[in-house]
Amino acid sequence: HLTSMSPELTGALVAFQSDYGLDPDGIFGQTSWRYLNTNAAERFRSLVINLHRARLMPGKPGDRYALANLPCAELHLFDANDFPAKSMRIVHGKASVESQHTNIFRDRMQEVVFGPYWNVPPSIARKELLPKMQEDWGYLSRNNYELVTSFGASAGNRLSPDTLESVAQGKILIRQKPGGSNALGYVKFLFPNRFNIYMHDTPAKSYFARANRDFSHGCVRVEKPDELAHWVFAPEGWTLERVRASMQNDLNKGVAVKGGINVYITYFTTFPRPAPGGRYLLAPGRDVYGLDTVNARTLAAVLPWKEGE
Repeated sequence: HLTSMSPELTGALVAFQSDYGLDPDGIFGQTSWRYLNTNAAERFRSLVINLHRARLMPGKPGDRYALANLPCAELHLFDANDFPAKSMRIVHGKASVESQHTNIFRDRMQEVVFGPYWNVPPSIARKELLPKMQEDWGYLSRNNYELVTSFGASAGNRLSPDTLESVAQGKILIRQKPGGSNALGYVKFLFPNRFNIYMHDTPAKSYFARANRDFSHGCVRVEKPDELAHWVFAPEGWTLERVRASMQNDLNKGVAVKGGINVYITYFTTFPRPAPGGRYLLAPGRDVYGLDTVNARTLAAVLPWKEGE
């Protein structure tokens, strides 16, 4: 039973937390205990399952590519020869709502939009915004929303019972104007896919400080959007200052990503995480969507153990 921490033990814990992407606070919190209390059998099981997942990745992921790993809630940016250029935290889809899970897939980033509108999905408009509009007729204008007949034409901002009914039926749409309160922040990163998932900035920065970071409706919020955009456009000569100026000053301006950049949304509960000093550590991640058990059943014929034993 641990009752006190010596300076040496605290230092070792801080180093461990830094290596594994945890808050380096020197406190034995829930997440640190979970990582440290993983026994050899559990690690072996996780390694085997994740090796099978790794076989689904392409042999050549691309000259430059971005890889988001959901169990670790991190985004890693890789330059040529798989050299990790930068890492940052992400917030992804809620585990408690299956329809809001972030999908696992790969595609190509083709465009970055500075000062974006947020086109509110009709399901969110109906379930989350409509009740607030019914209770508070000033909610839309106060939060920089506008009514549109399509995501390109305005329908005015006058509310009436008929307007609310049209929103409920999806005949009138809602979008949020660019600016600091916009749910997408100052920039979004598009890699068109059938799931309508993209990466974006966010005004809700506090979630990045949490150990468990599954809070979105499915899209991926990035901790350092300015640094991500700088990495995307650095080969074209963009400076970080130019990126930040575009984020602050441009309104719904799309910039094409020349040649495209491969984006991978992955699910590795054991992952070779880049660590300080040019090292890689096989870091355990949280099985946030419970897919280890699902995948183990799928792989039952080739796994060197029987699930449940």
